[in-house]
Amino acid sequence: MHDCPRAELRDALPDLLHGTLPAHRQAEVRAHVDGCDACRAELVLLARVRDAASAPAIATDHIVSRLPRYQRH
Repeated sequence: MHDCPRAELRDALPDLLHGTLPAHRQAEVRAHVDGCDACRAELVLLARVRDAASAPAIATDHIVSRLPRYQRH
């Protein structure tokens, strides 16, 4: 496997995966990934890592609601 020489597009892959790219940039990176085997493979790898390392949701609202109220002394 070869690295993609377009570093600025390769570096945008995590943001593409997480949906944090602006729409115009997302379209540009998607178009590149469609034609670049290296970036497409890296995007698949990033997705696998994300899916394997996902943390369970924590009900912070519930936890906070169970804490005692602050009382000024």
